[in-house]
Amino acid sequence: CWEGLSEVWWRGGDHHSALKKCLKALAILALGGLDGQLLDNDYERCIDWLEDAMRVLDKKAFEDLIRILWNGWNGRNNAIFRDKDEDAGVIWERAKMLGDDFRIHNLTIKPILPLTPSPQKWEKPPIDFVKVNVDAVVVDNKTRFGVVICDCDGFILGGNGHLQVRLCELGQPFLKHREDIIILGHRIKEVRGMLELFTEANVQWIGRDRNKVVDILCSLALNNHCNLSFAMEYPNDIHNCIILDSC
Repeated sequence: CWEGLSEVWWRGGDHHSALKKCLKALAILALGGLDGQLLDNDYERCIDWLEDAMRVLDKKAFEDLIRILWNGWNGRNNAIFRDKDEDAGVIWERAKMLGDDFRIHNLTIKPILPLTPSPQKWEKPPIDFVKVNVDAVVVDNKTRFGVVICDCDGFILGGNGHLQVRLCELGQPFLKHREDIIILGHRIKEVRGMLELFTEANVQWIGRDRNKVVDILCSLALNNHCNLSFAMEYPNDIHNCIILDSC
């Protein structure tokens, strides 16, 4: 039954994990030996749960976890939109077939993130490179993002804090089962194409400890309901954070 996952994921108002309320999702994870090991704590945001999982799993096992979650979500869509309710074992086997060396249950390898987080700070890019830090989040139909561009000496070349209000209109078609909801990757392909314009480019996912400035820009844009752009003379509101982050 996917009922718990449906209600919690879309209607909100419950800070408990959607996975804890969905028996089918629990059964799928249990087949991988993860029942209870990654679901014991409560998390307000999905990204916090995933970061915790990265402190338990190595890179390959974490990839397998994402593969399981993706196939579980597809199984849920099949049950709701196509009246095709698949057994947890079927979904598990389909996810397992996608991995060459499936080892979601192997918790003996070194995890991606250390169990005890160490203090992190912003790192300078190589000489003749610039570094672009970005952070984005959606809260209460408001999209906010922050961007800071720095050179190899750590000098701020420019930045932006942007707020945009959007109406999330997925609820009605979902509740009325009128059509499927599909997430396409064409935007990612466009971004990858833009990166080819540079001589060399590298994209990395970093922790919030090394992304403090753009996180503050996100908060400023959201709290003040404004857009903020600046060059090398940045506002006093973020001056101290920039200095501390670069030390």
